Amino acid sequence: MRAKVIRDLTRYPRDAPIEGGPNSDGDRHVLVIDRDNWKLYEMFSARPNPTGTVWAAASGAVFDLKSNAMRPEGWTSTDAAGLPIFPGLVRYDEVFEQREIRHALRFTVKRSRRGYVASGASSCGSRRRSRSAPDGNARPFEGFV
Repeated sequence: MRAKVIRDLTRYPRDAPIEGGPNSDGDRHVLVIDRDNWKLYEMFSARPNPTGTVWAAASGAVFDLKSNAMRPEGWTSTDAAGLPIFPGLVRYDEVFEQREIRHALRFTVKRSRRGYVASGASSCGSRRRSRSAPDGNARPFEGFV
């Protein structure tokens, strides 16, 4: 897979944290929120060059935080299901200040079924007939206090 070179450092600062740290061999997501323009920028397999002047990534996605528009069907993102990562993360203020999480949670699974359901837009699953859930699947969590 050829990496895309991203030169706009106003969106991706040199010191943006990399999932798993700078020496990670995992997914290496980088998430940046532009609060002034209500945009979310995400990269997958992100690596800054040694001088810090550009980023290289296997994929990237931009989400308009003022819109609930879905990604076009079949489009991936930095998440296999085509969803933004940031909205599904648990944040410090939700747990320790508000003591309440009022949104869907993002989680990953070892295996998923081929196909996807809304709100997902794409899939990386490889199993046709499986008891595994498809990408983009949402499950209610009831009974948690």
